[in-house]
Amino acid sequence: WGVCEVGQWLDNLQLSEYRDSFAANDIRGAELLALERRDLKELGVTKIGHIKRLQTAIKEIKDN
Repeated sequence: WGVCEVGQWLDNLQLSEYRDSFAANDIRGAELLALERRDLKELGVTKIGHIKRLQTAIKEIKDN
């Protein structure tokens, strides 16, 4: 995945408010799969619900 696909994925999760931050930090597919909780916080994801939603979605990608 490229930056655009990651942005679309965020849109699908209804987390499009993080799209600019992920793009500014050049988060692509490989980086997305390697993100940890502290990385999400550095990207500006501070709400626990959003962190959990992202972690669950990343795990689903890894499992498929």
